[in-house]
Amino acid sequence: MNYAAALLYNMFHNKLLNKSMEEMAMGIFDNVFENVKSVADIVGKKANKVVDVSKLKLSVNELNGEIKKRYAELGEYIYNAKKNGDYSEECITEKIQEIDDLSEQLAAVQDAISTLLNRVYCPECGKAVSINDAFCSACGAKLPVHEAPVVEEPAEDEAEETAEEDVVEAEVVSEVEIEDNTEE
Repeated sequence: MNYAAALLYNMFHNKLLNKSMEEMAMGIFDNVFENVKSVADIVGKKANKVVDVSKLKLSVNELNGEIKKRYAELGEYIYNAKKNGDYSEECITEKIQEIDDLSEQLAAVQDAISTLLNRVYCPECGKAVSINDAFCSACGAKLPVHEAPVVEEPAEDEAEETAEEDVVEAEVVSEVEIEDNTEE
């Protein structure tokens, strides 16, 4: 009788251990899955940031090219106008305004790049430095204090839409997990 009881105890104990091991393995799998998902989200955000910065840098190059072109046109116009005696102050003012407008656009794009990269430019030497630095690492000039960007709270409708999107996303993830489990 002792042998039978010991055998039953061992069988029951082994089943509990196996079940416990399966639960532990699933817990570990779930943690790994969450970590992978989190890393993928971070990598996706970083990739989007790199793409955004690249597009903005392309815009900077295009704007610089256009500004140089407009300077050349202005210089050619002034040369020809002086040479031919056909000098118009209005036309020159118009061309200068076009260059100023392009320069403002360029500054806005450069500010957008700086914001994405958490960088500012030293007002003394123009070197790019971290937004958190108090002094320029190149010339030692004191940098202006920059406040952290204000994140606006979403409106109630937006919050509800976000919550609905999260629920739909969770359902899709659950369906994928169920499909993965049935394939195994």
